[in-house]
Amino acid sequence: MSSIELISLQHFPKTFEDSLLRSELLDRIENVSTGSVLVCSMAGYGKSTLLSQLASRAQNGAVCILGRSDNDLNYFLDHLSNAIGQVALQMEIVDAENTYAVLLRICQVASENRVTLIFDNCQLIEEGEVCNALQYLMEMAENSFKLVIASRIIPDFAARFILEERCRLLGRDDLVLSESEIGQIVSRHLNVENPQLAIHLHALTDGWAAGVMFCLRGGGTHFIKGLPGWENINDQGLIKKYIAYEILSDLPQDVVRFVKNASLLDCLSVDACNTILETSNSEECLKFLSENDVFLRKCMDEPGTLEWIDIFQKAMSNMLTTKEKTVIAEKTVEYYLRRKLHLKATEFALEYGQPSLICRALSLCGTNLLEEEQFELLGNCAQVLEKSSEELDALIFGILAQYYYVAGDYAKMEYSFNMADSLFGKENTYSIQRSLYRGLLKFEADPQKYQKIVNNALFYLNEYNLKLPFLLSHEQKVLEEIIRHNNADEANHDKKPLKVKQFGIFKLIVAEDGHEVSWRTKKGGELLAYLIGLNGKSVDRSHLFDVIWPDELPNNSVAMLHNMIYNIRKELSAYKLENFIKYKNKGYSIDMTLIDCDEEAVSLICSAISRKDMDTLLENEEVFFEYWGGYLENIASMWAIERREYYDKMFVMGALLLADFYYDSRIYEKAIIFLQNAQKVDVFSERIMEKTLNCYSKLGKFDKLRLKYEEFCEMLSCELDIQPTADLKSAYQKSIQRKV
Repeated sequence: MSSIELISLQHFPKTFEDSLLRSELLDRIENVSTGSVLVCSMAGYGKSTLLSQLASRAQNGAVCILGRSDNDLNYFLDHLSNAIGQVALQMEIVDAENTYAVLLRICQVASENRVTLIFDNCQLIEEGEVCNALQYLMEMAENSFKLVIASRIIPDFAARFILEERCRLLGRDDLVLSESEIGQIVSRHLNVENPQLAIHLHALTDGWAAGVMFCLRGGGTHFIKGLPGWENINDQGLIKKYIAYEILSDLPQDVVRFVKNASLLDCLSVDACNTILETSNSEECLKFLSENDVFLRKCMDEPGTLEWIDIFQKAMSNMLTTKEKTVIAEKTVEYYLRRKLHLKATEFALEYGQPSLICRALSLCGTNLLEEEQFELLGNCAQVLEKSSEELDALIFGILAQYYYVAGDYAKMEYSFNMADSLFGKENTYSIQRSLYRGLLKFEADPQKYQKIVNNALFYLNEYNLKLPFLLSHEQKVLEEIIRHNNADEANHDKKPLKVKQFGIFKLIVAEDGHEVSWRTKKGGELLAYLIGLNGKSVDRSHLFDVIWPDELPNNSVAMLHNMIYNIRKELSAYKLENFIKYKNKGYSIDMTLIDCDEEAVSLICSAISRKDMDTLLENEEVFFEYWGGYLENIASMWAIERREYYDKMFVMGALLLADFYYDSRIYEKAIIFLQNAQKVDVFSERIMEKTLNCYSKLGKFDKLRLKYEEFCEMLSCELDIQPTADLKSAYQKSIQRKV
């Protein structure tokens, strides 16, 4: 063994002297008169600072800051002897070659001089003989002197003493800084009292001293103004390097891989970790981390489970690549969704902040979140999606529309429903939900009008066995009132026995059994169609002659007229409806109380078109999703043709009004739907085609724009043998040039 004069003792850094005094911990150590104390935690919990304070308070404190060289037994004994020699001058080595004699002499001197032996960095000792020597010191200290050891892991040689309660263990839970202690550090560092910052730092770090100092070192004045999150810490890179060098280097490689990958997970169950990370050693890794108090803590809300300490989770997750994060995040959301943990799935997707994950979660559990009234969570999801360029499908727009309804943002509700609706182009769930909301929200302004809109929506939902969208209590009560009115109306009002179809092929149908009334001649059908079109007004015989036979009156016109009316009455007499056609004061008329006409609803829409009443048009826009058909298209008489042209013109006008509305609202997909339907009626309209081209240009769909224009030009050439006008050509060139 070499001479002890050759060993240069290490001392604790001077900066430790200015650190927060851990009086309570020091008292607990000093209350141990003899025996051993093990101070054990991973790096950064202030073990060395505590031992430094203990050494300065102890009357005879002999300090050994161990290094890897101390794995050589002779070196270790020299080191220890030199340390004791600093406080016990009579320390002499009688037999330098006898290890037992040296250890015995050290223990005698320590006992005689009431020495406190202090060892730091004991985790570096791996050599068996040195471990045996330290175990011998622990045995001898029990009745003779005090031995304090600091280590990042529990040394094997100390396990028996801890188990038998012969060694006092101060672990991570003892070393963590309290909110009060963090408050003192904040005050000293920033020269200002800030209790809220202390509470926040305690929550972020769970009392990890190194983390507190990193936050304050990197935050400074910024933290006086607000509470720091991980994103506010200037020294993020330094924290990650500290963790990698001081903590991860002490861990097995399989545990290091596990903690990095698991850093994205909030659920640290064995099943979750094995499934999401596609590994089989999660149980062993979690057990290691738990036993050594590394990165994790016991979950207070769920006994028996572990959770991340926030600052470690943030730091470790930032060590992953973007690709690694994406893969793990996707698997995590799928794990929650498969287990129907809807809230967790959405919260995780939102925390990760990837729009595609949020959409995935909302598509499967958005309805559940509405039913569970998780409105704040849905609102946060909506904010992320509003700012993203993620392409949303109809289902997501439908969920967002219902959230905006709850939030009272009806403009965004309308926009979301319109976007969902535009992906279909015909009557669908989202157009019906929009109508239902409109009707319920506006019901009190015009009960008769909006009850009809609500009833139409209810019919569709019932017809396809669909659920109601989410309703707040006020709208729920309005709906219940409407249903009560409906029931009362059904009880007090018989259904009309006849139905007439005027758009398309003219038909008169008995409601009772669906029987279609026939007439022996085309003129008989034309006569009935004309009378119904008068909407109950009376007309004399001579006028009917002019309508039915405008060119030449047959010789037996009176008899023919009587026969036509007689045959219709006779067929209806089986249902006791022969008085459907009335004759009074030399005039014929239809009893409209017996008949439901599809023209009635269309006439109301046409009236709104004439007034440019956009509220009514928007509330009934599903009427324009498909052409309502030619008016009495199987009747070629002039009066029918004129009426048919009128309704076609009104359909085009209504569709264009809606298209212009959605174009101005920048919902170009929806505008295109109405423009295409208008073009089906007015096929050669260059005005409609120009509007369509503008929509495709706004959407950036230039291939579609070119195709539509070329198809229109070909149709003009084939059908009319003409070319498009200069105005349309110019409009096309302007639209296509926006691509450049």
